[in-house]
Amino acid sequence: MSSEDEVKGKLADIAARYLKRTAGEMDELQALVGQVPAEGKPALRRIEVLTHRIRGSGAVFGFAEISTAAEAIEMLAVDQIRLPRIDVAQVAERLQQLTAELQAAVHRAQSPGA
Repeated sequence: MSSEDEVKGKLADIAARYLKRTAGEMDELQALVGQVPAEGKPALRRIEVLTHRIRGSGAVFGFAEISTAAEAIEMLAVDQIRLPRIDVAQVAERLQQLTAELQAAVHRAQSPGA
């Protein structure tokens, strides 16, 4: 096995671990979305941090669809944090929609060709 093949193999392993970790983070993200009505901006800040990490790693490992979905959540959180007051019900609903899109993107990446 060439060193190039070894590197590709290691990157594939890291990418698989990223997908597994991200799939596991969907429960955490759902819980944070559920906390937005009660906590508001503190929950949005945690959502921003989590989705920023998912977004960046997704881009690094070539999961553009995951990165784009995470970016949409991150940007919504950032925009809402900057507002003096948020429409909690509307934000929570939009976060639910975007989280479902992210979860679907992760599922598709885990099941290529399915």
